[in-house]
Amino acid sequence: MKFIKTLLASSISLLLLGAAGCSDNTTQDTQQEDATSFTGLVIDGRIARGFVWIDTDDDGIIDTHEPYAYTDQNGYFSYSPLTNTDYCEDVNHQYCLKTGMVEGDFIIRIAGGVDLSTGEPFYGVMKLQGNTNDAKEVEQQVLEITTSSDSKPGFLPVISPLTTLVGSLTDAEKAELLTKIGITDVDEFNVEDLLKLDFTDFTEEVDDESTASAKSHTRLKGAASQQTLTNINTFASAVQYQKTVDTITSMLEGYLDNQGVDLTTDIDGNTGIGSLSGLVSDALNEYIATYEESDVSNLSNSKSNRVSIYNISLSDYQFVLERSLQPIRLYYPIIPIEIPLNRTIERYRSVTSSLDTLFNNRLRNVNTVEDFNAGLISTQTLTTTVREVSEQLSTDTGDSENTALNTVNNVATQVQSPEFIDAIKTVGSNNQTIDVKQLSDDLTNGNSVTDSVANSTLAEAPQAGEPGIWAQRVLSMSGKSEDGERGRVMFFFGGDDTSSTEGDVSVCYAYNANNNDDDITSVLLKGTWQELNSRGIVQVNQDLVSFTIKASKQAIIPVAEQDSYLGLGSGTGPDPDIKYGHLRFVNDGKSEIWFSDVAVEDATNTRDFGLLESANIPTTAAQCESFEVNGIPNALHKNLGF
Repeated sequence: MKFIKTLLASSISLLLLGAAGCSDNTTQDTQQEDATSFTGLVIDGRIARGFVWIDTDDDGIIDTHEPYAYTDQNGYFSYSPLTNTDYCEDVNHQYCLKTGMVEGDFIIRIAGGVDLSTGEPFYGVMKLQGNTNDAKEVEQQVLEITTSSDSKPGFLPVISPLTTLVGSLTDAEKAELLTKIGITDVDEFNVEDLLKLDFTDFTEEVDDESTASAKSHTRLKGAASQQTLTNINTFASAVQYQKTVDTITSMLEGYLDNQGVDLTTDIDGNTGIGSLSGLVSDALNEYIATYEESDVSNLSNSKSNRVSIYNISLSDYQFVLERSLQPIRLYYPIIPIEIPLNRTIERYRSVTSSLDTLFNNRLRNVNTVEDFNAGLISTQTLTTTVREVSEQLSTDTGDSENTALNTVNNVATQVQSPEFIDAIKTVGSNNQTIDVKQLSDDLTNGNSVTDSVANSTLAEAPQAGEPGIWAQRVLSMSGKSEDGERGRVMFFFGGDDTSSTEGDVSVCYAYNANNNDDDITSVLLKGTWQELNSRGIVQVNQDLVSFTIKASKQAIIPVAEQDSYLGLGSGTGPDPDIKYGHLRFVNDGKSEIWFSDVAVEDATNTRDFGLLESANIPTTAAQCESFEVNGIPNALHKNLGF
């Protein structure tokens, strides 16, 4: 029922950054008409539906007066070279970022969204030092391109872990830091070009004169491509930096949760410190900047002679943690925020050491795109596991800490095994997608690699141009919590036709809270939807709430979950011999499994996840309440107990 409560609260992950209520799309429309648009691409892998804003006071907090936008389904904002669309001139103003009243240098930050390389939420915060002169130059190039050609601007600003690391340093200082994290052949003369590199791109332009148009097109780069290897090396360094920040952040969040510290507000109820991820990033940056190769005698990667800055000593780890906590102590002076300097720091260091080993074995020492992509899933699975056990890693009970650490180490061993890598590569070759959260859960529970990968592989979705899962269809789901709360949510996905990959969405929901004062009989929300890198994953966007839905598989509802299922039938529970749509919702970094109200009609049809065709879409809350689903009138309230 957490998902229904999320809709009730209309909350998004940006609340953690002090941004309550700032997602009203009218913000961009009220900016100065002559304001400069800032164009860019967000990379971690690419981040879809990320929240990008100009942090005018550089405090890491999203203030209501600060210009903002969202990234599109490919990670671009303001302009997409893939579709040659200027969002600031298009109807999709949600993707347009204007500089507003800002002049000179400014900081752009990105939070939230979905990492397209893994299909998982992006938890961190990244930043880029921007400048209005650069913005005006790109804006002019975009204007010329959209009216005359189909190529992208001469340079496209990129927000990435690398730009977060180097900040506003000189070119020589930037090159020094990037070299320290393992990027080769970078110096003060080429560092700016590297920072604008789309290192997620594994395609190359080739001339094919056999085509009628003789135009350039793209193909997958082979292992022999030097640019592929350069991108892989750069991508690996960027991902390791960001995942190290994310891992330390999740463990610190676990510790602070155990201490009762709420980072969204200070002790007087005022806006809190902003992003813990930003504090950890600043502390790690300081450590990297002062790091000397002589500090570590063991070269962790003989292939590139890279000295690991992540497998660090206890005293250096203490330095990073203490630097991260300093601003927090100013906000919470009456709470003793002191990380235990023995067992806990050793646990933290052990976790990041496991992560470092994984990177060296599975992201850096690879020669093919397939191996690298499998390594990304390995990395995301391990960091997801750490996030799940972060509070246990930070408790005062030794047994709990040991259990959590053993869990992390076991998963680290499994995701590095040849068996795991081969299984993930097979999934990729079938053009399928992994549900990393499910994979982490299965491995944590002791399931075999084979069973875990099979259970977490999303069902094969229709290919481009074929009728899709979502467009012009309705998805109805319902559930009951342990304390008897009941709810139902119905999604009506619009689209030009059944092969559409985006469109408008209407969301109807009702909620019986066992308390008449808190009951919600009918609510209608309107927004948009987009398919992401797999046609089985959809992003639903509304002004105050944003989440993903993964069509996982067609499944018989397990006995343990049948009591929480409501459905649209007689109320006796789901048919134990019939499959239903098995779907995962992800919002605010949390996820839960729901099943469709409607049974799968044809288990051989990869499009069938219990969604039904629907020509009618409710336009009012009253129409939500009276809507008929699968022959059931007033389906929204069916089995809710109203």
